[in-house]
Amino acid sequence: MDLKSPKSVTIQEYLLYAGIIMQAVLIAVLFRIGSAIPIVGDMKIYFGFTFVVGLASAFFQLNRLHRKRKEQQAAQEMEQRVQRAEPPSEQPSRRILGLTLAQLVIILVVFVGALAAFSWSLSSLHLGTGN
Repeated sequence: MDLKSPKSVTIQEYLLYAGIIMQAVLIAVLFRIGSAIPIVGDMKIYFGFTFVVGLASAFFQLNRLHRKRKEQQAAQEMEQRVQRAEPPSEQPSRRILGLTLAQLVIILVVFVGALAAFSWSLSSLHLGTGN
């Protein structure tokens, strides 16, 4: 992914976030359908593996985007300091588990959404079986 403009990076970022949410919804639906269709039910392990690989890929790409953005911002800041002839200063960034607050909130929202989708799917499964 080439970082040509901030707008394209933002679009790529939001597409990745939307993809993560859609994957969670899709896997919940597939697990729900798996209870009714035996062939789909037998493939749950493959769906789960695909889900985990897709999530890992999305998080890797998001991490790469954020790292490149951070490097570009640091380079621009250094250029500005050199032009003003100021000494570089170290500003501690607020990080939780190596993530910014915005990244942590997005991961939390996606996790809660996936948890809600799986809970709904499991409750529907139990209601559908008559237990």
